Amino acid sequence: MPLKYLLFSLLFFLTTMLYAQDDTLCQQIAGQSVQWMQKGESNKLFYYFTEKVASKLSLETTKELWPQIVSQYGNFKNIDTIIDAYHKPFLLVDCILDFENGKLRYRLTFNKENKISGIFFSPYQQQKTSTYEPQNTAFYTEKKFDFVNDRILFPALLCMPKNRPAVAVAILVHGSGPNDMNESIGPNKIFMQLAHQLAKQGIATLRYQKRTYLIAHQKATDAYPHDIQHIVVNDALAAINALAKTPALEKTPIFIVGHSLGAFLAPLIASKTNKISGIVLMAANASPLEDVIVDQYNYLYARNGYTKVEKQEIKKIKRQAKNVKSLEKDLKKGKEKALPLTSDTSFWLSLNKYNPIKVANSLTVPMLIIRGSRDYQISEKEFRLWGKGLRKPHRTYDTFRSNDTLFFKTVLPITFVSYNGLNHLFIKGTAKSYPEEYNHRGNVSAIVVSDMANWIKSVLK
Repeated sequence: MPLKYLLFSLLFFLTTMLYAQDDTLCQQIAGQSVQWMQKGESNKLFYYFTEKVASKLSLETTKELWPQIVSQYGNFKNIDTIIDAYHKPFLLVDCILDFENGKLRYRLTFNKENKISGIFFSPYQQQKTSTYEPQNTAFYTEKKFDFVNDRILFPALLCMPKNRPAVAVAILVHGSGPNDMNESIGPNKIFMQLAHQLAKQGIATLRYQKRTYLIAHQKATDAYPHDIQHIVVNDALAAINALAKTPALEKTPIFIVGHSLGAFLAPLIASKTNKISGIVLMAANASPLEDVIVDQYNYLYARNGYTKVEKQEIKKIKRQAKNVKSLEKDLKKGKEKALPLTSDTSFWLSLNKYNPIKVANSLTVPMLIIRGSRDYQISEKEFRLWGKGLRKPHRTYDTFRSNDTLFFKTVLPITFVSYNGLNHLFIKGTAKSYPEEYNHRGNVSAIVVSDMANWIKSVLK
């Protein structure tokens, strides 16, 4: 995402040096850099950038950071906390910044020379232990359900309908980033809401802490490749296998419900197991991720017209997206080019090898593909690409119609629904959607949950 709207902005450029950082000095630089940005002295922060970061984040863009943050989060109050942790080969220093309208995590990544090799802003929401305690209500009951993969223990919660057997169990697969089991985005806990509402419809769910979340919170090591198999697919498969071996659920049909990146990869997950009865794609892109990133930049920067710096940023991200497409050839030639979001080549190489529509057309399980009309992260173009590409019917199921839809179509056994007025989190709104909207509490549309439950039940008839 563009730096102008900081919710998902990320500049995290890695090198391969051994660490020998000065903890005290790095903490001082991090704390002072906040004052520098406040006073319009961002050139002092820019001085500490490595050459690689400085080549990607210009001085002009660095100077714009603080005004953009204040415009979104309000007046700055204070630095709540400064903490550091080693994440070989780097030292990560986090400053929790307290603003009038919320808190931000401001992270600087230091190399062995105490230079800044990464800068990262994200909303900060303090997690409470009680968030993950099993709940027991008149409609559902939860219990801890941990599973292991790659010697990592994945804390999870199994949410079951109360006083009746589950007709199906859905595994919830997260979007991009270090998501917790609730897929918490600002004050919104998308997966927790889905789990509780689906349980009321007779459908159980399993939600788990994502691997990148465990790594970020030092609950797991980072000694694994960052390709899509390791950060998403393999862990979802481990969850499926764990459920299939559970006596209380061994005969219960299993579905995948993926959101965003999890939806994009849902066909790949389903292609690697015979234990799945269907998949639900919530806000899935069909285009390559690098193309979607370019579209998002254009949308966000067009909000108030393009500044000179923003036009340069768009040109830069277009070049980086083009570099992704030629990555394999460039690596064989020993060329190193800038890439969007992350410079980890294993991530982009694994995505280059994946065609979601091709994989989806090879499946014999039904699919429900849904999006909201206000979703700027996954545009209508992406939704129509799914509709155009998926045309291979296998079996016929009874279908249903939902209210408040802009578009409804079934190419059996694939169902497409576009919901009027919903954003990327499937929360209702009216005006055009922008990242700051995610900072406000909302509810996942009850119509979406009802339609999803009805679709799952129709598949099982």
